[in-house]
Amino acid sequence: MKTLYIFNTQAKKARFLKAKIKKTLENMGLSGQFAEVSKRGEAQKIASLALTKDIDRVVAIGGDGMINDIIQVLAYQPIEFGVIPIGDNNLVAHLIGINSWMNGCMALKNGETIEMDLGLYDDRYFTASIEIEGKQTAKKSGFIASRLKKPVISYYPMTIDLKKEGSSLHIQADISRLTISPFPFGGRGHSQDFLTDQLLHIQIKSRPEDLNNKKTRPETTVVEGDYLEISGKTGLQIKADGENSGKTPVVIKVAPKALKVLVPQDKNATPTSNLAQSE
Repeated sequence: MKTLYIFNTQAKKARFLKAKIKKTLENMGLSGQFAEVSKRGEAQKIASLALTKDIDRVVAIGGDGMINDIIQVLAYQPIEFGVIPIGDNNLVAHLIGINSWMNGCMALKNGETIEMDLGLYDDRYFTASIEIEGKQTAKKSGFIASRLKKPVISYYPMTIDLKKEGSSLHIQADISRLTISPFPFGGRGHSQDFLTDQLLHIQIKSRPEDLNNKKTRPETTVVEGDYLEISGKTGLQIKADGENSGKTPVVIKVAPKALKVLVPQDKNATPTSNLAQSE
């Protein structure tokens, strides 16, 4: 098997782990070509070249930013994708059950390949989530008071059209935050079940009926579907996997079984998602 390792030299701990990771892979019999990147976008170009070089497996050694660049190329391609996390943000690795660089190496040696779902918006894939959130500001009445005040949540009128297996749902509400993920919120289960349910999971935080009650939090609704269209208030910032990635309106779809990803074979190392659990 021909493997290409793409190593982000700017990632967290990259300088200290580079030799150790290479030695570990060598001891496991996991040989391959190494390419180093230091700027955003370089990994995507290198992964594109892999499609023409008879590469069977591409392994990202870095964090979420580089991973998201690479999946834009590997989605629906017959190439296995592996992850060795050493970045500042490693949410994607945790989602697929990999919690350390050594765990990532072991998945390359003894893991199994799963066709993982992705999300798709504006012709760009995402892994963990898309968030659309209103502004939060604090009421100021003096320096100390401004520090003690809780943020004031802004609500925006939005229209959500959701489709699932021939049925549809139309929602109009004042919303403070939307979170959309290809994976169940707070889910826990075997890798195959968790990563491949072929649905978008949508959490909606909307305006409560009693705004005068200071203890009242936004109402939370969770729905699911495979196609989502968001309109209404325009120009709201979209964050895809934590990065600013455009503005509303937007159409979001599930990309079923889009990525051939290597996950740990040990079923005790099941992936978990804590997306959208915080207020």
